[in-house]
Amino acid sequence: GRKIGAGQRAPCPHCVRGALECLYHREKRIGIDLVHDNVEKNLIREVDLLKCCQEQMRKLAQRIDIQMRDNRDAQHALERDLEDKTSAQFIDEKCFNLRNTSDCISFFHGMEKVDGTISVPETWAKFSNDNIRHSQNMRANSIRLREEAENLFEILSDQMWKQFTQTN
Repeated sequence: GRKIGAGQRAPCPHCVRGALECLYHREKRIGIDLVHDNVEKNLIREVDLLKCCQEQMRKLAQRIDIQMRDNRDAQHALERDLEDKTSAQFIDEKCFNLRNTSDCISFFHGMEKVDGTISVPETWAKFSNDNIRHSQNMRANSIRLREEAENLFEILSDQMWKQFTQTN
């Protein structure tokens, strides 16, 4: 994927602080120097734009945090499912190799009455397929969110640059 370039960084608090400081110093002017010119109007627009950009970035960061949590949950479900399947495969292989003549084998009454509907291959396969499908959906959501973030960075960067050049 593309890397986010230096021009596409989030609007920093220092940018807003710098523009606000310029406005503050302009307010100190007295007499005929106290004018509300285009520079001041552009500084005000720049501060508003930077605050708006920061808010959009905060909202995006929250969505990214939620998506990362969902991704971790999906990964954990897949890992747990794999661990269960590996454990079951080990048990199946162990049982497959047992014979009536194997050491330490005893007959336990009532074992033949175990409910076979608790877990059958079809339900295990469906469970795994559901986990995989959910994981794929989370990956697709992540890709869309990343594209949305890159587009937002591009748009905000362009807006900030245009406002910066108008002000300066």
